[in-house]
Amino acid sequence: MIKDAADKGNRYGELWLGLCYQQGVGTEVDYQAALRCLESSAQKGNVSALGQLGLTYLEGLGVEVDKSRAISYFQQGAAGGDLHSQYQLGLCYLSGIGVKADREKAFSFFAQIADQDFPEAKMLQALCYFNGWGTQADKEKAISLVHELSGELPQQQIDEIVSKINNDVTLKSYYFQFRLLPMRLANYQNNLCSEEELANIDLLRTELGSSFISHYEWDWDVLSTTVHQVSDSVVVYLIHMDKPKEMTDCKYVAFVIDKKNNKSRYYTLEKTLSFDSSIKDPWIVGSMATEGFTHYNYGLLEGEATEESFVKRILELFLKEK
Repeated sequence: MIKDAADKGNRYGELWLGLCYQQGVGTEVDYQAALRCLESSAQKGNVSALGQLGLTYLEGLGVEVDKSRAISYFQQGAAGGDLHSQYQLGLCYLSGIGVKADREKAFSFFAQIADQDFPEAKMLQALCYFNGWGTQADKEKAISLVHELSGELPQQQIDEIVSKINNDVTLKSYYFQFRLLPMRLANYQNNLCSEEELANIDLLRTELGSSFISHYEWDWDVLSTTVHQVSDSVVVYLIHMDKPKEMTDCKYVAFVIDKKNNKSRYYTLEKTLSFDSSIKDPWIVGSMATEGFTHYNYGLLEGEATEESFVKRILELFLKEK
């Protein structure tokens, strides 16, 4: 029935046929056929098709990822009143995807559509109030909005979120450095995270803020990323951490990627103790396996704990490993 409507030039039939081809619903996945259907529907004034075209280019569904083009489609769809386009624009402004991060704009989009039968936007509006993203932080407003999702979410999930907000959950540096960041590399290895997103501090902060975490054992504003392009194939993404306060806290962590050989590794430079009195400020070079979180210790870093000496050492280790 959908195909019949599309064949007769109905713009809504074309939209739904495009989605069927894109998702393999009732037919084989055919991204090119999906693109033709969505483009035809959009040309006939279907603003929902514009939003789907934006997702097509944002996620690279049968096309090269083109975030600028995706933003353009979202903007056109949003101007025409498409709620999904407005929602996607809010997400892009929140995390700086394809545009410069602007949390006030993100909050504005979520607030506009939160009351228009769009529960995902209401949840993000709650997150904005909780984290102070684009608006003044207000935990009571956040809780109120979460309660409004009763019927949309299981009551157990709502209760868990409200409990997190009330209990002021703190995320430890150790968990961030030795669990969450290795998991991020695992997501990259399984094509669930792009290389561009891997060490994006703003995106990391947004993703963790979406878990209703109240406090962190580090200052986000201190974290930064530098990139070392070693060769056409090998690149190091090094994250500068907050000043280590306890043993095992890291000064640097790094993702090393060899795209040619499909190889990657997570390394750490950890604060430690030494029984050698001649070593005044000892640091251990380590790494974490992305499967099983096995912790490897490569011994003390020789010389001063500089970015250059750490990168040099982990590249030596990386190139030796199979």
